[in-house]
Amino acid sequence: MATEIETNIFGAQMLTGFTERRTGGFGGTGVQGAVSLEQANSLIGWLPYESESVNVTILTDDGVVTIPDEQAKVLVHPNTHEILGRHLSGYKVHGYAETLLRDAQAITSGSELGIAKVTLLGGGRRACVQYEFDENVTTGRGIEFRPFLSAATSLDGSIATSFFTGSQVVICDNTLQLALRKATQAGDIYKVKHTRNSEVNVADARRVLDIVFRTSDEFAAEFDKLASEFVSDAKWLEILDVLAPRPKDDAPARTKGNLERKRVELSRLWNFDPRVAPWKNSKYGVVAATNTWANHVQVVKGATREERNVARLIDGSFAKSDVATLRILERLL
Repeated sequence: MATEIETNIFGAQMLTGFTERRTGGFGGTGVQGAVSLEQANSLIGWLPYESESVNVTILTDDGVVTIPDEQAKVLVHPNTHEILGRHLSGYKVHGYAETLLRDAQAITSGSELGIAKVTLLGGGRRACVQYEFDENVTTGRGIEFRPFLSAATSLDGSIATSFFTGSQVVICDNTLQLALRKATQAGDIYKVKHTRNSEVNVADARRVLDIVFRTSDEFAAEFDKLASEFVSDAKWLEILDVLAPRPKDDAPARTKGNLERKRVELSRLWNFDPRVAPWKNSKYGVVAATNTWANHVQVVKGATREERNVARLIDGSFAKSDVATLRILERLL
């Protein structure tokens, strides 16, 4: 039976699997268990129309002149006929189904990873498929998480085709990419630019799958290490002054309001929120507070929260935020 997938006012569509185990709610259309290939293909199993050339119309002293540009390429949605991207002729389309399903399935072959989320953003301009294990991992200090492998690409040229890893913290469904700071330095995030004749090399990309298995233990060890390192309430206030500095007296009213609100929200998470407070007075509690704020509290405009979170996962904003928090801890502790 076909799954009906809603499109919201921001032109985004989402299929979310394993809804029976998601505690923080979910976006889009929910599916119990893993999303099937048939369901995933119903959302991203299409290819854009590609123009052979682009006509450029200009107004000259002699009237309107149309000039063909052989070096340009336009990608058009096959159903809506909306322009998805404008590129030079050498731009290589990495089809969503081919790259995010076929290639990713080849990369994950033999593993227990299932399709957990399929997201189409910007009316089809970007797409991401997230693969997760059936079982959660629990650390020695009681932090429960699911490692994931994500595959993402775009038709508008905003991102290269990428395969990368992270973790979903079960209690809050936060996306944490603490280990990405190590992976980025080691070159373990697999990327393919949209250059002429480019394609995914499955053998090379399988290294990322090895990372998923390896980083289950790495994530657990890093979570427990952070949870074991003490942060006093006085030190938390110092950290808070960096995360959300006290506004100057002459700051604009909106700036004052935003900073003061962020300070209150982070303090509430640190002291009382069940997604953070169990690890209060630890480095992990600081990371959990900033990450929970970014995932679930920070104001979202022009998209739903779930879509914004996927977009931030794709463009690396979450990873940068986690690394920034760790750097603050290293500097102040």
